[in-house]
Amino acid sequence: MKVILSSILFVMLVFMSSCGQAQNNTSEKQISMLKEFYISYNDIWSAPPKTIPYDVLVNKADSLSSIYCTTELRKKAKEWLDGGHDLLRGDFYGIMIPKTLSVIKDSTKSNEYIVSYTAHDTDPYGKEHTQQVALHITVVKEGNSYKIADVK
Repeated sequence: MKVILSSILFVMLVFMSSCGQAQNNTSEKQISMLKEFYISYNDIWSAPPKTIPYDVLVNKADSLSSIYCTTELRKKAKEWLDGGHDLLRGDFYGIMIPKTLSVIKDSTKSNEYIVSYTAHDTDPYGKEHTQQVALHITVVKEGNSYKIADVK
């Protein structure tokens, strides 16, 4: 009887351990995807002003979002951008300082992450300033990859 109980306990521990490992690998993949997206997205918008036409930047951003965002979010982001707002950066303008980028799992919600960074910008009077940006990102699995489904 003890052998059977020990065997059941062992199997349960192995199963729980492998579930935790799979969940951890999923989080790591999603964190990696979010970092790749935000670094690439920042690279697009950090081009010196007036060196690249705005419509070219919009097309580059749309192409990038087609890889990393769901179709619904991509459509919504494009509509916002046409209206002068950047949904994917939560309307926080300025250039991200890459070394400040942080992506952590939101422990209170499933498939949600907090992307934070410091952004650098210049106001209309030429005064430089920085601001802290924190975005709450929902990630979903589409096919074999993870995609950004919502930004708050």
